[in-house]
Amino acid sequence: MLTVIYDSRWTGSHGIGRFSAEIRNRLSNYYKVNDYTSHYSPVSILGNIILNKDFLYTSSIYSNHLFFSPSFTPPIFSKISFAFTIHDLIHVKYPRSKNLSKFLYYNTVVRLGIKNALHIFTVSEFSRREIIEYFTVDSNKITVIGNGISTCFNEKASKLIYKKPYFLYVGNSKPHKNIIGVLKAFKQFRSKYHFSLVCVAYLTPELKKYININNLGDDVNFIHGISDQELASMYRGAVALLFPSFYEGFGLPVVEAMACGTPVITSNITSLPEIAGDAALLVDPHSLDEIISAMNRIVEDQSLRCQMIDKGLKQSRKFSWDITVKKIVDVIDSITI
Repeated sequence: MLTVIYDSRWTGSHGIGRFSAEIRNRLSNYYKVNDYTSHYSPVSILGNIILNKDFLYTSSIYSNHLFFSPSFTPPIFSKISFAFTIHDLIHVKYPRSKNLSKFLYYNTVVRLGIKNALHIFTVSEFSRREIIEYFTVDSNKITVIGNGISTCFNEKASKLIYKKPYFLYVGNSKPHKNIIGVLKAFKQFRSKYHFSLVCVAYLTPELKKYININNLGDDVNFIHGISDQELASMYRGAVALLFPSFYEGFGLPVVEAMACGTPVITSNITSLPEIAGDAALLVDPHSLDEIISAMNRIVEDQSLRCQMIDKGLKQSRKFSWDITVKKIVDVIDSITI
């Protein structure tokens, strides 16, 4: 029986952390799974040196093993067979968030990992096309497995009771998420409606400065480090999810919100049209006018709002962690025979 050594260093409530936990919990239904853990960050230089050292001289004992990483951390110099996941190419494709160390990591470790891996997984057709183009990958070597939706995100979750009707933003505070665009759109929208904006994100000094300068403090609330159940309640209580990101490999909040019966306003670029289908209001994330117009439509047109809720619930049912894991298992079985 195949033993999967699972890279369990990816933890947390962020997209990859959630992906990792959901995949790990289900893979054990198919294989014997051993966890690989470390005190070092999976993306640190030392963490990668130790990862490769741990499997460097053990090819004989690991002849019937596969190392699986839920993210971009392949053991490139090891003797063990491996497969890994690339969620997106944000560090090489989006200039404003480009960071030299991660740029170099992608162009050395990830590039070599792609060459040596038995297989590569990704989460959307958009990411698959980008990976094939950027790394010149054989299309047969990469499989789209998608993401799923954790069970707590559903239309029966309790609704958050808030002081005012609110739009919801969920994500990190990095520039590619366009959270400044969210604040700018809300500032103009607020001149017409008495609504609030709740952001499940870290409040950076830059964002705090913008909020203070524009006197948004009474109507904008940043919340960080909440449970999945609390997040589900926030989705359920929101007028809509506001997610006009500049770049996404998938965009998990989009389908989580849909599963909770919450309308979604998101971008018409990168993976988001693919993930949202016809179940969201798609906008140009560079256009404040389009974002504000979508916000107005959701508030003013109850028929549209109901239509978006129904379509969103239907769209969300296409995404399941069980389906994702079954796709992984089918590939693993085919490459380890």
